[in-house]
Amino acid sequence: ESELDESVLDESKLDESELDESVLEESELEFEEFELDESVLDESELEFEEFELDESELDESKLDDSELDESVLEESELDESELDESKLAESELDESVLEESELEESELDESELDESKLAESVLDESRLDESELDESRLDESELDESKLDESELDESKLDESELDESKLDESELDESELDESELAE
Repeated sequence: ESELDESVLDESKLDESELDESVLEESELEFEEFELDESVLDESELEFEEFELDESELDESKLDDSELDESVLEESELDESELDESKLAESELDESVLEESELEESELDESELDESKLAESVLDESRLDESELDESRLDESELDESKLDESELDESKLDESELDESKLDESELDESELDESELAE
């Protein structure tokens, strides 16, 4: 029995030893699996870190794009502002040119008005000269008429003188006839 007990004990120890070895192997296997899990976890963390890095780079890229867009927008607004200032300057220049043109036209109109007034003044003087000439001609005509009247008066006096001479001749003739009559008597 004692030998049997020892044999059973040996078998039991052997079984326990084998069991322990089996448990140890299982434990080692689990440990390897655990290490594998940790490796997988490390890889997953690494991928997550890479993902976060990618997201960070993406965010930075978006930020750069946003800053670029803002810069482009600011440049566009600046260009528009410069364009507006340029248009304003051109508009002011156009207004200045228009004012100068209107001023020149006004001066030209005044010059033409002055020339027109001068021409009218010269015309008025010419008309006045013509009027004075007409008056002078009228005076000459009246003088000619006066001379004509005097000439007619002289002719009338001449006619009267001739009539007087004729009457004198007739009177002398009458006296001659009277003398002849007296002589005949």
